[in-house]
Amino acid sequence: MKLKIKHILVINQCLLNLDPPSAQKQKAPDATAKEAKSYDFSAKVAFRMVTNLGRTQITVDDVEAVRQKTIGKYVAAGETQISPDKVGAFQAEFLPMLEMEQDIDLLTIDVKELDLDKNKVPWSDLAPLIGKVIVGEL
Repeated sequence: MKLKIKHILVINQCLLNLDPPSAQKQKAPDATAKEAKSYDFSAKVAFRMVTNLGRTQITVDDVEAVRQKTIGKYVAAGETQISPDKVGAFQAEFLPMLEMEQDIDLLTIDVKELDLDKNKVPWSDLAPLIGKVIVGEL
C-alpha cells in the first residue's frame, strides 16, 4: 500500500506504544514516568505487530538520517541548534519529504484478535492504525 511518510511515522509510534517494554527500552529512565501497561496479545498478533514495526522502522531510520543531514546544513559552526532565522528554510526543505508517498507492505490484524475487552488499549494508539494495520469490525 502507498502511505505518506508522515503516516508511516505515526504508525511506527503507535506500534511502539502497543509494546510498552519495547517503548521503554528506547527512552531514558524517568523517575516521574508511570509504569507502562502491558498488553496480552496472542502470538499471531504480536508477530504481526513486530513485523510491521520492523518494516516501519526502516522508514523512521531513513527519515532521521535525512533530518540530521538537513539540520547540518542550517546549524552554524559551534552551535547545536538551528538559529530562529533559519528554521523556515529548514522546514521548507525537510517537511515536503514527509508528504511524499512510499510503498510499504504492512500485515493486517483483525480488530477482534486484539481482545479489546481484556486489553484496554487507548484509542489514540488504535485510531491511526485502523484501515491500515487494524481491519474488521467488533
